[in-house]
Amino acid sequence: MKASIDVEASSQPGSTRASRYPISIVIPCHNAARELKLCLEALFRNDLTNVEIVVVDDGPSESTAQVVEECAQAGPGNFAIRYLALERKSGPAVARNKGAQQARHPFVLFLDADIVVTRQSIELIRESLELYSHRSDIAGVLGSYSEVIPWDDFLTNFKNLAVCFLYKSTDTLSPFLHTPIFCIRREILDSVGGFDPRLRTAEDFFLGILLGTQGFYFVIDRALEGVHLKRYSLATILREDWRRIRDLAAIKLSRSQRRFALRAHRPHRLLSLVLPGPILLGLILTPSYPVYGNVALLLLVVFCLCNLPFLLYARKQRGLGFALKAAGFLFFEMVWAEIALASSLVVSIGSKLGRKKALGGRE
Repeated sequence: MKASIDVEASSQPGSTRASRYPISIVIPCHNAARELKLCLEALFRNDLTNVEIVVVDDGPSESTAQVVEECAQAGPGNFAIRYLALERKSGPAVARNKGAQQARHPFVLFLDADIVVTRQSIELIRESLELYSHRSDIAGVLGSYSEVIPWDDFLTNFKNLAVCFLYKSTDTLSPFLHTPIFCIRREILDSVGGFDPRLRTAEDFFLGILLGTQGFYFVIDRALEGVHLKRYSLATILREDWRRIRDLAAIKLSRSQRRFALRAHRPHRLLSLVLPGPILLGLILTPSYPVYGNVALLLLVVFCLCNLPFLLYARKQRGLGFALKAAGFLFFEMVWAEIALASSLVVSIGSKLGRKKALGGRE
């Protein structure tokens, strides 16, 4: 740790629910002082009785430290806020783990710095924790992005609505998790060692696999939402998709964990990932072999049917034009995912062959 600011306001008596479910909020942050300020201001509109906030600066900056200090002084006065600065950029998994290690309460809420929650968010989390308190297999509570998006561009709306749809179409009790708004019992998080620090992306998915294969579930609270401030560009999407697929492909899973992971990628999603390659190949071969054009068209129809629920949702939210663009971009994104996956497999196979050759040379 390079720096630490600890500002603690006087404690005020809270509700019975607040006393039963004290929460430590861990916010990893990297070069996001503006977003962090909005995130903290939104939290301050909540009831922060028995709540502490730990901001983890992943690659410290003076602007982030200044925001934390200013917000601490201007806050409502019934919470603690601390600032921890990592010496160098280590990734969200390490930042979240460092924050959780400093947490003082038995429930840890991981909140991305670019999320603006509603004024009822803390109360909603506590209500869900209380509602399922009789079940030892409930690890925590998940929230999602809001359908209110502060940017008008297509790509940002597409990425956010895709996450919104995923949560809306997932069972309330889900063994899978995503970390924009994610509250977990600390003892359960500690039992698996927290997030895997080797992963720069997909650390949330892997944690979900570890917990899900042990029989734990998360409650998706449909009312728990936050406005996502991030704006996407094509370069950002391609880079993040590539890194996530690369990291997912590199994760070593047991047989039971692989079976569990396949459940997260629903059949229609797996089919959507497989289809674009054959469709493009069929189109390329069509001039010489027209029958392949018919095959490609049929597969394209199957691809659209696989994603029809999302496209109907997109149409409802943003109109027909947006839905048509979403269909095209979804196909493009799946093509990119196929390329990234193929690249990861080639690198993995090459690495294994290289190790075998090295071992053979020693013999």
